Amino acid sequence: MKKFFTLLLCFISIIWTGNKAIAADKTVNSITISQWDTFALRAFPAQPVLKININVAGTDGNLNLQRLRINFDVESYSDIDSICIYRTGSHNRFSMADYPGEATLLGQRKKIAGDSIVLDNLSHPLDPGDNYFWVTMDLSQSSFASHYLDVSVPANGITIGGSLYPSIDQDPPGTVGIVAVYFRDNFESLMADNLPVGWTQEPSDHDKLFKFRKKKGDIP
Repeated sequence: MKKFFTLLLCFISIIWTGNKAIAADKTVNSITISQWDTFALRAFPAQPVLKININVAGTDGNLNLQRLRINFDVESYSDIDSICIYRTGSHNRFSMADYPGEATLLGQRKKIAGDSIVLDNLSHPLDPGDNYFWVTMDLSQSSFASHYLDVSVPANGITIGGSLYPSIDQDPPGTVGIVAVYFRDNFESLMADNLPVGWTQEPSDHDKLFKFRKKKGDIP
C-alpha cells in the first residue's frame, strides 16, 4: 500500500510539473501598426487614424503596457483639438456609435505640443492574444477639408514590461484625409423621384471639397 501511494504522488507531481511547464509566461509575440481608415470627418471627435495590435503569447504572469509615444505629421495643427488613445481589448473594430461600451479611453486626452505626444506611467495589463489600441483625433470646427493627417510610432516608442518596441520607425503608407459631411439622412423617407426627402445636390464647384490628398505634397 505504501508503495502504491508513493507511485501515486510521483504521478501527480509529474502532471503538475508538466502543466506548469506548458503555462508559459506572457511575452510580446508581435506588434502590428497600420492605418485604420482613409478619411476622417471634419469637426467630429474620436476619428481613428492608427491601429496598434499587440499580440501576447503565454498566459502566466503580468505584462503591462507602460509607455506609448505617437508622432504626427499634419498639414495644420489647428485642424486638431486633441489626441486620444482608446483600447478595445480583443475586438478588432472601433466605433463609438456602432459599438458603444467597447472602447475605453487610455490615459487622458492630449493637446498637441510639437510633433508628438507621450502617454507614460500607464501600467495597462495586456491579455493573452490580441490587444487593440486606436489612435484617434478630435477634429476642430475649423478643420479644413482636404488637409491630411499622418501618424506614426517611432523606434522604441512603446514600452512593454521594461522592453522597448518597435526596433525601427513604423509609419504605415498613405495618409488620412479630412472630409466634410454636407448631408445626413436615414434614407427611409423618399420623394416621388426616389431621392431622400430634403435632398439637395451641391453645386459642382464644391466637389473639390470632397477630395483629399492621397499623399503628402499632392494638390487638392
